[in-house]
Amino acid sequence: MVSTLDRQYLVHLSEQVYCKANQPVFREGDSADYLYVLLTGQVVLTQRKRGALVEYKPNHLLGDYEVMAGLPRVTTATASVHSSLVRIPATQFFHHLAPPTAAEFNERNLPKYCYLLS
Repeated sequence: MVSTLDRQYLVHLSEQVYCKANQPVFREGDSADYLYVLLTGQVVLTQRKRGALVEYKPNHLLGDYEVMAGLPRVTTATASVHSSLVRIPATQFFHHLAPPTAAEFNERNLPKYCYLLS
C-alpha cells in the first residue's frame, strides 16, 4: 500500500503526457526508464512476434515488468485513442519506494509475463 506521503512524492516526480491515437507510449527494445499510469483513453500492448496482446483502460500501470526486471521493453505500448498518462521515472520511483524482492516479483509477475520472453 502506498502512503499519503508516498503518493505526494510520486505526484511531485511525475509528468503528465498525452498520446494521440496510434502514437506509441514506448516501443519494444527501448530502455525501461519510466513507469506509466493510464489516466484516460486506451493503450494496446503488442509484440513483434505475437501481435496484439492486451488492451488497457484507465488506472492501469504500464511498463512495470521491464522496470522491475531491469530489462529493455519487451512490448510496444500504443494509444488506441487519444490518451493521457502519468510518467514516473523508474530510478526515482525505486529510490523512494523499495522495489519488491526477487521472490515477491517472481511470484506476482513472472507467470503473467513469461510467455513474452519466449
